[in-house]
Amino acid sequence: MPLPRSVRSLVLPLLAVAAAAACHNQVVLVPASPGPPSGRGAPAHELRVMPPIPREVEGTYVLMRLGGNGLPAPGEAEPGCTVRVVSGTLTLEQGRFTWGETRERTCGGRTTVVPVRAGGGYGIDVATLRFAADSGAFTAAVGAYLGRGLIQVDGLTTPGGADVLRRDYQRRQTLR
Repeated sequence: MPLPRSVRSLVLPLLAVAAAAACHNQVVLVPASPGPPSGRGAPAHELRVMPPIPREVEGTYVLMRLGGNGLPAPGEAEPGCTVRVVSGTLTLEQGRFTWGETRERTCGGRTTVVPVRAGGGYGIDVATLRFAADSGAFTAAVGAYLGRGLIQVDGLTTPGGADVLRRDYQRRQTLR
């Protein structure tokens, strides 16, 4: 007897996750791929089975350049204020990431230091990194592992829009 559709919609994804885990693949929540309009709201994220994360990718990376500029570098503009990014890190470990930047925000001659953080899951497919944040300053990001300890993140999707400044990271240490 066939399973009802409501049961199949729950069981089949669980079977896919179990099969992927058995093959040492990673199952990650990633930003949904844009597709044709379906009449329904498009999902913001989707589960995707990706190959295992190469051990060489894991580690802590230091932000070296923002938007092509060395640090400190101008950040995303805010009306009536200037923002400079003075430091940043990205740590990748076992399919999870933590990201942080320290920014200086100057408004009306007064400067405040603002720490900005995010964390969540990530996956890698060939050299493409996909980040899905479950907390913090951005919701999703896409980047590239360039080898030789270099990562490039091409933009962050934030609740207020997009931060399109490219971020270049250099590995500081490898996790063991």
